[in-house]
Amino acid sequence: MSPTSMALETEGFERALAACEAARGHDHPDTIPARATLANAYESAGRKGEAVALAEANRAVGERAYGTGDRRAIAARCDLAVVLVVAGRASEALAHCRQAVADAETSLGHDHPDALMARYLLARARGLTGEVTEAVPLHERALAEYEQVLGAEHPDTLYARTGLAIAYRRAGRSDDAIALSERVLADRERVLGPDHGVTMHTRCELYRAYLKAGRDADAIPVLKRVIADSARMLGACHPHTTTALNRLNQACHDIGRPAEFIPFAEQSVADWELAKGTDDPSTAQVRTALANVYCRSGRYGEAIALFKQVVGDSERTYGSDDPIVLDHRRLLAEAYAICGATHQAAREYRRILADSDRILGADHPDTSSDRSALARAYAFDGQFASAAMAYKHLVEERVKALGPDHPDTLAARQELTRMRRLKWTLGFSALMPRQR
Repeated sequence: MSPTSMALETEGFERALAACEAARGHDHPDTIPARATLANAYESAGRKGEAVALAEANRAVGERAYGTGDRRAIAARCDLAVVLVVAGRASEALAHCRQAVADAETSLGHDHPDALMARYLLARARGLTGEVTEAVPLHERALAEYEQVLGAEHPDTLYARTGLAIAYRRAGRSDDAIALSERVLADRERVLGPDHGVTMHTRCELYRAYLKAGRDADAIPVLKRVIADSARMLGACHPHTTTALNRLNQACHDIGRPAEFIPFAEQSVADWELAKGTDDPSTAQVRTALANVYCRSGRYGEAIALFKQVVGDSERTYGSDDPIVLDHRRLLAEAYAICGATHQAAREYRRILADSDRILGADHPDTSSDRSALARAYAFDGQFASAAMAYKHLVEERVKALGPDHPDTLAARQELTRMRRLKWTLGFSALMPRQR
Protein backbone atom coordinates (compact mmCIF):
# COMPACT_ATOMS: atom_id res chain seq x y z
CA MET A 1 0.00 0.00 0.00
CA SER A 2 1.35 3.43 -0.95
CA PRO A 3 1.79 6.11 1.75
CA THR A 4 -1.07 8.09 0.18
CA SER A 5 -3.39 5.08 0.25
CA MET A 6 -2.37 4.33 3.84
CA ALA A 7 -3.14 7.92 4.87
CA LEU A 8 -6.55 7.81 3.18
CA GLU A 9 -7.35 4.49 4.84
CA THR A 10 -6.35 5.87 8.24
CA GLU A 11 -8.58 8.91 7.73
CA GLY A 12 -11.45 6.53 6.95
CA PHE A 13 -10.84 4.63 10.18
CA GLU A 14 -10.77 7.92 12.12
CA ARG A 15 -14.13 8.91 10.67
CA ALA A 16 -15.56 5.47 11.45
CA LEU A 17 -14.49 5.69 15.10
CA ALA A 18 -15.83 9.22 15.43
CA ALA A 19 -19.19 8.13 13.99
CA CYS A 20 -19.36 5.10 16.29
CA GLU A 21 -18.54 7.18 19.39
CA ALA A 22 -21.10 9.82 18.38
CA ALA A 23 -23.81 7.20 17.93
CA ARG A 24 -23.04 4.89 20.90
CA GLY A 25 -20.89 6.93 23.26
CA HIS A 26 -17.18 6.71 24.05
CA ASP A 27 -17.58 3.91 26.62
CA HIS A 28 -19.88 1.65 24.62
CA PRO A 29 -18.36 -1.81 23.93
CA ASP A 30 -19.17 -1.47 20.23
CA THR A 31 -16.49 1.22 19.97
CA ILE A 32 -13.73 -1.27 20.86
CA PRO A 33 -13.34 -2.86 17.36
CA ALA A 34 -13.27 0.54 15.63
CA ARG A 35 -10.71 1.84 18.11
CA ALA A 36 -8.55 -1.30 17.72
CA THR A 37 -8.63 -0.98 13.92
CA LEU A 38 -7.52 2.65 14.08
CA ALA A 39 -4.78 1.75 16.60
CA ASN A 40 -3.42 -0.82 14.14
CA ALA A 41 -3.44 1.79 11.37
CA TYR A 42 -1.59 4.27 13.58
CA GLU A 43 0.94 1.59 14.49
CA SER A 44 1.57 0.77 10.81
CA ALA A 45 2.04 4.47 10.07
CA GLY A 46 4.58 4.86 12.88
CA ARG A 47 2.22 6.95 15.02
CA LYS A 48 3.06 4.90 18.09
CA GLY A 49 1.97 7.32 20.79
CA GLU A 50 -1.52 7.63 19.31
CA ALA A 51 -1.74 3.86 18.93
CA VAL A 52 -0.87 3.38 22.62
CA ALA A 53 -3.50 5.94 23.68
CA LEU A 54 -6.23 4.14 21.73
CA ALA A 55 -5.18 0.71 23.05
CA GLU A 56 -5.20 2.04 26.61
CA ALA A 57 -8.68 3.47 26.06
CA ASN A 58 -9.86 0.08 24.79
CA ARG A 59 -8.45 -1.68 27.86
CA ALA A 60 -10.30 0.70 30.16
CA VAL A 61 -13.57 0.44 28.21
CA GLY A 62 -13.34 -3.35 28.08
CA GLU A 63 -12.78 -3.72 31.81
CA ARG A 64 -15.59 -1.32 32.68
CA ALA A 65 -17.99 -3.01 30.27
CA TYR A 66 -17.16 -6.67 30.85
CA GLY A 67 -15.03 -6.99 33.99
CA THR A 68 -11.36 -7.90 34.21
CA GLY A 69 -11.95 -11.64 33.85
CA ASP A 70 -13.88 -11.48 30.58
CA ARG A 71 -11.96 -12.72 27.56
CA ARG A 72 -12.74 -9.49 25.67
CA ALA A 73 -11.17 -7.42 28.44
CA ILE A 74 -8.18 -9.75 28.58
CA ALA A 75 -7.80 -9.52 24.79
CA ALA A 76 -7.85 -5.72 25.05
CA ARG A 77 -5.09 -5.82 27.67
CA CYS A 78 -3.05 -8.14 25.44
CA ASP A 79 -3.57 -5.75 22.52
CA LEU A 80 -2.27 -2.93 24.69
CA ALA A 81 0.81 -4.98 25.59
CA VAL A 82 1.54 -5.59 21.89
CA VAL A 83 1.26 -1.89 21.06
CA LEU A 84 3.51 -0.98 24.00
CA VAL A 85 6.13 -3.49 22.81
CA VAL A 86 6.08 -2.01 19.32
CA ALA A 87 6.38 1.48 20.82
CA GLY A 88 9.53 0.42 22.70
CA ARG A 89 7.86 0.48 26.11
CA ALA A 90 8.53 -3.14 27.03
CA SER A 91 8.68 -2.55 30.79
CA GLU A 92 5.09 -1.26 30.79
CA ALA A 93 4.05 -4.11 28.51
CA LEU A 94 5.54 -6.60 30.97
CA ALA A 95 3.23 -5.47 33.78
CA HIS A 96 0.15 -5.78 31.55
CA CYS A 97 1.25 -9.22 30.35
CA ARG A 98 1.59 -10.52 33.89
CA GLN A 99 -1.87 -9.22 34.77
CA ALA A 100 -3.33 -10.72 31.57
CA VAL A 101 -1.79 -14.12 32.37
CA ALA A 102 -3.26 -14.07 35.88
CA ASP A 103 -6.70 -12.98 34.68
CA ALA A 104 -6.81 -15.47 31.80
CA GLU A 105 -5.64 -18.49 33.80
CA THR A 106 -8.09 -17.68 36.62
CA SER A 107 -11.14 -16.93 34.49
CA LEU A 108 -10.60 -18.89 31.29
CA GLY A 109 -8.34 -21.79 32.20
CA HIS A 110 -4.70 -22.63 31.61
CA ASP A 111 -5.18 -23.97 28.05
CA HIS A 112 -7.51 -21.27 26.75
CA PRO A 113 -6.08 -19.59 23.60
CA ASP A 114 -6.17 -16.19 25.32
CA ALA A 115 -4.10 -17.62 28.20
CA LEU A 116 -1.63 -19.03 25.66
CA MET A 117 -1.36 -15.62 23.98
CA ALA A 118 -0.85 -13.86 27.31
CA ARG A 119 2.00 -16.22 28.26
CA TYR A 120 3.59 -15.78 24.83
CA LEU A 121 3.43 -11.99 25.16
CA LEU A 122 4.95 -12.25 28.64
CA ALA A 123 7.91 -14.18 27.18
CA ARG A 124 8.31 -11.57 24.44
CA ALA A 125 8.18 -8.65 26.87
CA ARG A 126 10.77 -10.24 29.16
CA GLY A 127 13.14 -10.64 26.23
CA LEU A 128 12.70 -6.99 25.26
CA THR A 129 13.46 -5.79 28.79
CA GLY A 130 16.92 -7.35 28.54
CA GLU A 131 16.20 -10.80 29.97
CA VAL A 132 17.17 -12.48 26.68
CA THR A 133 18.44 -15.70 28.22
CA GLU A 134 15.51 -16.06 30.60
CA ALA A 135 13.03 -15.45 27.77
CA VAL A 136 14.15 -18.47 25.71
CA PRO A 137 12.65 -21.23 27.95
CA LEU A 138 9.45 -19.18 28.26
CA HIS A 139 9.18 -19.06 24.47
CA GLU A 140 9.95 -22.77 24.19
CA ARG A 141 7.22 -23.55 26.71
CA ALA A 142 4.73 -21.26 24.93
CA LEU A 143 5.43 -22.93 21.58
CA ALA A 144 5.03 -26.43 23.04
CA GLU A 145 1.66 -25.41 24.52
CA TYR A 146 0.48 -23.92 21.23
CA GLU A 147 1.44 -27.08 19.34
CA GLN A 148 -0.37 -29.24 21.88
CA VAL A 149 -3.55 -27.16 22.11
CA LEU A 150 -3.93 -25.70 18.61
CA GLY A 151 -1.76 -27.89 16.38
CA ALA A 152 1.56 -27.47 14.61
CA GLU A 153 0.27 -25.40 11.67
CA HIS A 154 -2.24 -23.13 13.40
CA PRO A 155 -1.45 -19.46 12.62
CA ASP A 156 -0.97 -18.70 16.32
CA THR A 157 1.47 -21.62 16.59
CA LEU A 158 3.47 -20.25 13.66
CA TYR A 159 3.45 -16.87 15.38
CA ALA A 160 4.85 -18.45 18.56
CA ARG A 161 7.48 -20.32 16.51
CA THR A 162 8.64 -17.01 15.03
CA GLY A 163 8.84 -15.57 18.53
CA LEU A 164 11.11 -18.41 19.60
CA ALA A 165 13.34 -17.85 16.56
CA ILE A 166 13.68 -14.19 17.52
CA ALA A 167 14.47 -15.17 21.11
CA TYR A 168 17.18 -17.55 19.87
CA ARG A 169 18.71 -14.77 17.73
CA ARG A 170 18.74 -12.27 20.57
CA ALA A 171 20.30 -14.85 22.89
CA GLY A 172 23.11 -15.46 20.39
CA ARG A 173 21.91 -18.91 19.30
CA SER A 174 22.24 -18.10 15.60
CA ASP A 175 22.12 -21.66 14.23
CA ASP A 176 18.90 -22.41 16.12
CA ALA A 177 17.42 -19.08 15.00
CA ILE A 178 18.19 -19.72 11.34
CA ALA A 179 16.90 -23.30 11.34
CA LEU A 180 13.64 -22.28 12.99
CA SER A 181 13.19 -19.16 10.82
CA GLU A 182 13.67 -21.23 7.66
CA ARG A 183 11.08 -23.72 8.87
CA VAL A 184 8.57 -21.01 9.80
CA LEU A 185 8.99 -19.28 6.43
CA ALA A 186 8.35 -22.52 4.56
CA ASP A 187 5.28 -23.23 6.71
CA ARG A 188 3.85 -19.75 6.26
CA GLU A 189 4.43 -19.76 2.51
CA ARG A 190 2.52 -23.04 2.36
CA VAL A 191 -0.27 -22.13 4.80
CA LEU A 192 -0.75 -18.41 4.20
CA GLY A 193 0.86 -17.87 0.80
CA PRO A 194 4.13 -16.15 -0.18
CA ASP A 195 2.63 -12.65 -0.34
CA HIS A 196 0.76 -12.64 2.97
CA GLY A 197 1.85 -9.85 5.31
CA VAL A 198 2.81 -12.29 8.07
CA THR A 199 4.88 -14.31 5.59
CA MET A 200 6.74 -11.17 4.58
CA HIS A 201 7.41 -10.40 8.26
CA THR A 202 8.87 -13.89 8.66
CA ARG A 203 11.13 -13.28 5.66
CA CYS A 204 12.47 -10.20 7.43
CA GLU A 205 13.26 -12.26 10.51
CA LEU A 206 15.15 -14.77 8.37
CA TYR A 207 17.44 -12.16 6.83
CA ARG A 208 18.10 -10.71 10.30
CA ALA A 209 19.10 -14.17 11.52
CA TYR A 210 21.43 -14.64 8.54
CA LEU A 211 23.06 -11.26 9.12
CA LYS A 212 23.47 -11.89 12.85
CA ALA A 213 25.28 -15.14 12.00
CA GLY A 214 27.55 -13.42 9.48
CA ARG A 215 25.93 -15.25 6.55
CA ASP A 216 25.59 -12.13 4.40
CA ALA A 217 25.58 -14.07 1.12
CA ASP A 218 22.53 -16.05 2.27
CA ALA A 219 20.82 -12.87 3.46
CA ILE A 220 21.17 -11.05 0.12
CA PRO A 221 18.52 -12.96 -1.92
CA VAL A 222 16.10 -12.75 1.01
CA LEU A 223 16.71 -9.02 1.32
CA LYS A 224 16.06 -8.53 -2.39
CA ARG A 225 12.69 -10.24 -2.02
CA VAL A 226 11.87 -8.18 1.08
CA ILE A 227 12.69 -4.94 -0.74
CA ALA A 228 10.47 -5.84 -3.68
CA ASP A 229 7.59 -6.85 -1.39
CA SER A 230 7.93 -3.81 0.86
CA ALA A 231 8.11 -1.36 -2.05
CA ARG A 232 5.00 -2.92 -3.58
CA MET A 233 2.96 -3.13 -0.38
CA LEU A 234 4.17 -0.12 1.62
CA GLY A 235 5.89 2.13 -0.89
CA ALA A 236 9.48 2.76 -1.93
CA CYS A 237 9.94 5.51 0.66
CA HIS A 238 8.50 3.59 3.62
CA PRO A 239 10.93 3.09 6.54
CA HIS A 240 10.66 -0.70 6.22
CA THR A 241 11.78 -0.47 2.58
CA THR A 242 14.65 1.89 3.29
CA THR A 243 15.82 -0.24 6.23
CA ALA A 244 16.01 -3.33 4.00
CA LEU A 245 17.84 -1.30 1.33
CA ASN A 246 20.42 -0.16 3.87
CA ARG A 247 20.92 -3.74 5.06
CA LEU A 248 21.34 -4.95 1.47
CA ASN A 249 23.85 -2.18 0.75
CA GLN A 250 25.92 -3.15 3.79
CA ALA A 251 25.72 -6.88 3.04
CA CYS A 252 26.88 -6.40 -0.55
CA HIS A 253 29.73 -4.21 0.67
CA ASP A 254 30.79 -6.67 3.39
CA ILE A 255 31.19 -9.58 0.97
CA GLY A 256 32.98 -7.48 -1.65
CA ARG A 257 30.09 -7.24 -4.14
CA PRO A 258 29.12 -3.53 -3.96
CA ALA A 259 28.13 -3.35 -7.63
CA GLU A 260 25.31 -5.82 -6.95
CA PHE A 261 23.51 -3.09 -5.03
CA ILE A 262 23.71 -0.48 -7.80
CA PRO A 263 20.40 -1.35 -9.56
CA PHE A 264 18.57 -1.10 -6.24
CA ALA A 265 20.22 2.22 -5.40
CA GLU A 266 19.42 3.62 -8.85
CA GLN A 267 15.79 2.56 -8.53
CA SER A 268 15.64 4.08 -5.07
CA VAL A 269 16.88 7.43 -6.41
CA ALA A 270 14.23 7.38 -9.14
CA ASP A 271 11.52 6.52 -6.59
CA TRP A 272 12.52 9.29 -4.17
CA GLU A 273 12.82 11.88 -6.92
CA LEU A 274 9.30 10.99 -8.06
CA ALA A 275 7.84 10.94 -4.56
CA LYS A 276 9.72 13.80 -2.88
CA GLY A 277 11.20 15.91 -5.69
CA THR A 278 14.82 16.62 -6.54
CA ASP A 279 15.29 19.33 -3.91
CA ASP A 280 14.11 17.34 -0.88
CA PRO A 281 16.88 16.62 1.70
CA SER A 282 15.97 12.93 1.78
CA THR A 283 16.42 12.72 -2.00
CA ALA A 284 19.92 14.14 -1.58
CA GLN A 285 20.69 11.43 0.99
CA VAL A 286 19.56 8.69 -1.39
CA ARG A 287 21.62 10.18 -4.23
CA THR A 288 24.63 10.37 -1.94
CA ALA A 289 24.23 6.69 -1.09
CA LEU A 290 24.19 5.83 -4.80
CA ALA A 291 27.28 7.95 -5.43
CA ASN A 292 29.10 6.15 -2.61
CA VAL A 293 28.21 2.79 -4.16
CA TYR A 294 29.51 4.00 -7.51
CA CYS A 295 32.80 4.90 -5.77
CA ARG A 296 33.10 1.51 -4.08
CA SER A 297 32.40 -0.18 -7.42
CA GLY A 298 35.08 1.78 -9.27
CA ARG A 299 32.60 3.83 -11.30
CA TYR A 300 34.28 7.09 -10.35
CA GLY A 301 33.03 9.27 -13.19
CA GLU A 302 29.41 8.54 -12.35
CA ALA A 303 30.09 9.06 -8.64
CA ILE A 304 31.67 12.50 -9.15
CA ALA A 305 28.93 13.58 -11.57
CA LEU A 306 26.27 12.62 -9.03
CA PHE A 307 28.05 14.34 -6.14
CA LYS A 308 28.28 17.50 -8.28
CA GLN A 309 24.55 17.26 -8.94
CA VAL A 310 23.85 16.95 -5.20
CA VAL A 311 26.04 20.00 -4.50
CA GLY A 312 24.28 22.03 -7.20
CA ASP A 313 20.82 21.09 -5.99
CA SER A 314 21.64 21.85 -2.36
CA GLU A 315 23.18 25.22 -3.27
CA ARG A 316 20.01 26.13 -5.16
CA THR A 317 17.81 24.98 -2.26
CA TYR A 318 19.73 26.26 0.77
CA GLY A 319 22.19 28.82 -0.55
CA SER A 320 25.94 28.39 -0.94
CA ASP A 321 26.74 29.26 2.69
CA ASP A 322 24.51 26.65 4.33
CA PRO A 323 26.35 23.98 6.39
CA ILE A 324 24.43 21.28 4.49
CA VAL A 325 26.09 22.49 1.28
CA LEU A 326 29.49 22.28 2.98
CA ASP A 327 28.74 18.65 3.91
CA HIS A 328 27.89 17.81 0.31
CA ARG A 329 31.04 19.54 -0.95
CA ARG A 330 33.11 17.48 1.49
CA LEU A 331 31.65 14.32 -0.02
CA LEU A 332 32.61 15.53 -3.51
CA ALA A 333 36.16 16.29 -2.38
CA GLU A 334 36.43 12.86 -0.77
CA ALA A 335 35.25 11.27 -4.01
CA TYR A 336 38.00 13.09 -5.91
CA ALA A 337 40.55 11.70 -3.44
CA ILE A 338 39.20 8.15 -3.64
CA CYS A 339 39.31 8.07 -7.43
CA GLY A 340 42.90 9.37 -7.49
CA ALA A 341 42.12 12.91 -8.64
CA THR A 342 44.34 14.27 -5.88
CA HIS A 343 44.89 17.73 -7.39
CA GLN A 344 41.13 18.33 -7.69
CA ALA A 345 40.64 16.99 -4.16
CA ALA A 346 43.22 19.41 -2.74
CA ARG A 347 41.70 22.32 -4.66
CA GLU A 348 38.19 21.48 -3.41
CA TYR A 349 39.31 21.04 0.20
CA ARG A 350 41.14 24.39 0.03
CA ARG A 351 37.90 26.10 -1.01
CA ILE A 352 35.92 24.23 1.64
CA LEU A 353 38.33 25.29 4.39
CA ALA A 354 38.10 28.95 3.36
CA ASP A 355 34.29 28.82 3.42
CA SER A 356 34.16 26.79 6.64
CA ASP A 357 36.46 29.31 8.35
CA ARG A 358 34.23 32.16 7.15
CA ILE A 359 30.85 30.53 7.86
CA LEU A 360 31.51 28.43 10.98
CA GLY A 361 34.52 30.16 12.44
CA ALA A 362 38.14 29.16 12.92
CA ASP A 363 37.46 27.42 16.23
CA HIS A 364 34.60 25.23 14.99
CA PRO A 365 35.34 21.46 15.08
CA ASP A 366 34.27 21.10 11.44
CA THR A 367 36.77 23.77 10.42
CA SER A 368 39.52 21.86 12.19
CA SER A 369 38.43 18.66 10.42
CA ASP A 370 38.50 20.50 7.09
CA ARG A 371 42.07 21.69 7.75
CA SER A 372 43.10 18.10 8.55
CA ALA A 373 41.45 16.89 5.32
CA LEU A 374 43.24 19.60 3.32
CA ALA A 375 46.59 18.63 4.84
CA ARG A 376 46.04 14.99 3.85
CA ALA A 377 44.93 16.02 0.36
CA TYR A 378 48.11 18.08 -0.11
CA ALA A 379 50.18 15.11 1.04
CA PHE A 380 48.45 12.69 -1.34
CA ASP A 381 49.02 15.17 -4.18
CA GLY A 382 52.72 15.41 -3.36
CA GLN A 383 52.49 19.04 -2.20
CA PHE A 384 54.51 18.38 0.93
CA ALA A 385 55.40 22.01 1.66
CA SER A 386 51.72 23.00 1.59
CA ALA A 387 50.86 19.90 3.66
CA ALA A 388 53.47 20.86 6.25
CA MET A 389 52.03 24.38 6.47
CA ALA A 390 48.50 23.02 6.90
CA TYR A 391 49.63 20.59 9.60
CA LYS A 392 51.47 23.42 11.36
CA HIS A 393 48.24 25.41 11.60
CA LEU A 394 46.40 22.26 12.67
CA VAL A 395 48.86 21.59 15.49
CA GLU A 396 48.46 25.17 16.73
CA GLU A 397 44.64 24.83 16.68
CA ARG A 398 44.68 21.52 18.53
CA VAL A 399 47.14 22.70 21.18
CA LYS A 400 44.79 25.59 21.85
CA ALA A 401 41.56 23.53 21.79
CA LEU A 402 42.69 20.15 23.17
CA GLY A 403 46.03 20.68 24.85
CA PRO A 404 49.55 19.65 23.81
CA ASP A 405 49.28 16.05 25.02
CA HIS A 406 45.94 15.12 23.49
CA PRO A 407 46.20 12.12 21.09
CA ASP A 408 44.81 14.21 18.19
CA THR A 409 47.40 16.91 18.83
CA LEU A 410 50.21 14.36 18.95
CA ALA A 411 48.98 12.72 15.74
CA ALA A 412 48.93 16.07 13.93
CA ARG A 413 52.42 16.88 15.24
CA GLN A 414 53.69 13.52 13.99
CA GLU A 415 52.27 14.21 10.51
CA LEU A 416 53.87 17.67 10.54
CA THR A 417 57.25 16.10 11.23
CA ARG A 418 56.73 13.56 8.44
CA MET A 419 55.74 16.25 5.91
CA ARG A 420 58.76 18.38 6.80
CA ARG A 421 61.02 15.37 6.35
CA LEU A 422 59.51 14.59 2.95
CA LYS A 423 59.75 18.24 1.90
CA TRP A 424 63.45 18.47 2.73
CA THR A 425 64.19 15.04 1.29
CA LEU A 426 62.67 16.01 -2.05
CA GLY A 427 64.39 19.39 -1.95
CA PHE A 428 67.75 17.75 -1.35
CA SER A 429 67.12 15.26 -4.16
CA ALA A 430 66.44 18.11 -6.58
CA LEU A 431 69.88 19.62 -5.82
CA MET A 432 71.75 16.36 -6.41
CA PRO A 433 73.64 16.20 -9.74
CA ARG A 434 71.98 13.96 -12.27
CA GLN A 435 73.77 10.81 -13.32
CA ARG A 436 74.85 10.83 -16.94
